[in-house]
Amino acid sequence: MEKKVKEFILKENLIEKGDKVLLGLSGGPDSVFLFHILKNLMDDLSFSMSACHVNHNIRGEEALRDEKFSEELCSRYGIPFYSASADIPALSLQRGLSIEETARDERYRIFSELMNEEGFDKICLAHNMNDQAETIIQRFFRGTGISGLKGIRPLRDKIYIRPILEIRREEIEEYLKVNSFEYVRDSTNDTGNYGRNVVRNEVIPFIRENFNSSVVRTLYNMGEIMASEDSFMEEMTLKALEGKVRKSEDKTEVSGEIFSLHDALVKRCVRKILMDFTGSTENVYSVYITDIIGVMHSGTGKSVDLPGGVVASNVYGTLILSRNNKLKYNKETNKLRENDKINITLEILNEPQSVDMGKYTVTVWKSSENTVKTTAVLDMGDIKKITIRTRQDGDRMKPLGMQGNRKLKSILIDRKVPRDEREELPVIVSGEEIIYLHPQIISEDYKVTEKTAGYLFLSVSENR
Repeated sequence: MEKKVKEFILKENLIEKGDKVLLGLSGGPDSVFLFHILKNLMDDLSFSMSACHVNHNIRGEEALRDEKFSEELCSRYGIPFYSASADIPALSLQRGLSIEETARDERYRIFSELMNEEGFDKICLAHNMNDQAETIIQRFFRGTGISGLKGIRPLRDKIYIRPILEIRREEIEEYLKVNSFEYVRDSTNDTGNYGRNVVRNEVIPFIRENFNSSVVRTLYNMGEIMASEDSFMEEMTLKALEGKVRKSEDKTEVSGEIFSLHDALVKRCVRKILMDFTGSTENVYSVYITDIIGVMHSGTGKSVDLPGGVVASNVYGTLILSRNNKLKYNKETNKLRENDKINITLEILNEPQSVDMGKYTVTVWKSSENTVKTTAVLDMGDIKKITIRTRQDGDRMKPLGMQGNRKLKSILIDRKVPRDEREELPVIVSGEEIIYLHPQIISEDYKVTEKTAGYLFLSVSENR
C-alpha cells in the first residue's frame, strides 16, 4: 500500500524534497491511514510532516474524544500536532450555508492560516476514491458541466494535495485492520442528515447492487476523462480570450468577437471572465452565463444585474463587467441589500428560520406532516436549501396550474401588483428554479399531491 501511494505521489508530483507537509487529521479511518502511510514515507521522500485537528463543535463529547485521540496519535510517533476549534452550527446560520459547506470553508481557512504562520509548503487531505465517486454523483445531480464532473483533483493551487485519491475505502479499512491501527468514527457519517451521507449510504450501494458493481472505480475513471477534456477546453478558452480582455481596478472589458465562437466555447469564456472578475465560483451559475450571452445578442445599451452587485452591459458590442456601487455586499451574512433587497441562502431545518427583508419577514421550515396553516405549503421533494431574494431581470417560473414558464414581471402585472412594490416581493429559489413568488404563487412542479412525503412551509408577513 505504501508503494502504491508513493507511486501516485511521484506521478502527480504532490510532494517535493524538503517540503513541510500539514496533514488534516480528523482521527477517522481515512486520515489515520494517510497518517501512517506518510509517516513511513517521510525519510524515503525527504519531507517532514505535522498534523492539525479541527473541532467543529457539532458532536459534543464525541468531538472532544476525536481531538484527544488525534493528539495522542501524533504524540506516540513524535509528529508535531496543532488543534483548532470552530463553532460550525453558529457560523452556518450566520452565513446562510449548510453545515457541510461551513465546516469545509472553516477547515480550509484554518489550514491556510496555519500554513502561512508556520511556513508549511503543502496541505495534505485524506480524500479517497470513494470520496471522488460521491463528489461526482453530487455534482451530477446539481447539473454541473465538464469542470464539475472531473471531481476532486490530486493537486489544487499547488498547495492542497490528496495522495490517496486512487485508494478505495475498502483497501483503507483492510490496511488498518491488518496492522491493528486504531481510529475513531464520526457518528454523523451514518445518518441521512447530510447530502454526502445519503449518496454514500444509499445511492452508491443501490447503484452497486442494481447497475454496476464497480461504480466507484467507474466514476473515478470518468473523472479522469473529464479532467483531460476540461484541460483541453481550458486551453482553448485561454487562447480565445488572448488579447480580448482589458482589466482595470473596477471594470473588465471584453471584445464582442468572442460571442461569435462556438456556443460551448462562448460559455466557457464567459464563465472564466465572470470568475476572474468576482474572484470566486460563487454565483457563477449557467443561468447568469446565459443572461450575459443574451445581453450581448440583444444590442447595445442592454444590461443585466447579477448577484454580488455585478452588472454586465453591452456597450456598442463590448461586454463590460462592473459593480453597482449602490449595492453593499456583506460576505459574512451573504446579504446583498439596496434599500430592502436581500439575497440569502438557508439550509432547510425542522425548526423555523426567519429572514428580515425590510418590508417582509419570510419564515421557512420543513416537516413530514402537513398540519400547519401558513402562507404556503410546498412539496419538499429533494430540496436541501433555498435562496430567499428579490426579483431579478429575466426571472421566470411555472405558476400553479400552468404548463410553461412565464416571466415574473408578467405574472405580477396580471396580479395587478403595483410597479413600485414588485422589487420588494420575496422570491424563493431552489437551485436555479423559482418555487414560490409572493403573493402566494406556488410553482406547478412543487405543488402538494397525494405522493408528497415531506412539506416545505413558508410564512410571509408584512412588517409594520
